[in-house]
Amino acid sequence: MKHSHTYKVSGMSCTGCQTSVEGALNNLNEVTKVTIDLEKEEAIVEMTDHLSIDKLQETLLKAGLHYTITLPEAKNQQNVVEEIAGNGFFYCPMQCEGDKTYNEAGNCPICGMDLIEQPQQEISPKYTCPMHPEVVKDEMGSCPICGMDLVPIEPNDSEEDATYNKLLKKMKIASIFTFPIFLIAMGEMIPGNPFIHIMPQNIWNWIQFTLALPVVFYATWMFFEKSYKSIITWNLNMFTLIG
Repeated sequence: MKHSHTYKVSGMSCTGCQTSVEGALNNLNEVTKVTIDLEKEEAIVEMTDHLSIDKLQETLLKAGLHYTITLPEAKNQQNVVEEIAGNGFFYCPMQCEGDKTYNEAGNCPICGMDLIEQPQQEISPKYTCPMHPEVVKDEMGSCPICGMDLVPIEPNDSEEDATYNKLLKKMKIASIFTFPIFLIAMGEMIPGNPFIHIMPQNIWNWIQFTLALPVVFYATWMFFEKSYKSIITWNLNMFTLIG
């Protein structure tokens, strides 16, 4: 027995997108026919056995298609909000290798850019109180403690926060060691150059060299790695220039 379901597919912009979505969904054994309405961003899927939205979304992601498939608004009367989470597959935002994905985070072997995790969709979001985060409910309503309206829990940005904190730490370390180098190097601009009266210039040169080591080989070493990778693959980019 065949079933026909209509879904909303967000993100399509051309006939190429349409063809890609049709091809990916038609690869499912349960799917017999897929009809895409590009203008309405709708997909009519005929299938022999019912497939969940999660299965359809997973199929698109595995095919390298970053589109969002949901129930149309008319059928989504319970306002089911879907949160974005990671699905364990990573890709290069520059698409250096097309739709190729990786199983773990890291850098693109071609251009050196940080790999981004593909999103997946999880139904049934959780709701919490802005004033009492310990309150977590499966549906919208009022906080049992203060009466405020519950709001959806935001997606987990822990991975982005970790990357940001790592770069922030390196920037602080680089600033701490670079500032005295700047003062010593600009000593000749100061009337009388007080530094030369403390120690000979050759000693100050060695001090600057020592202070520069953690800046170059720790705080900014990632730029040299990415630059080297861009050169050996001959995919010149901003890291080539920075390196």
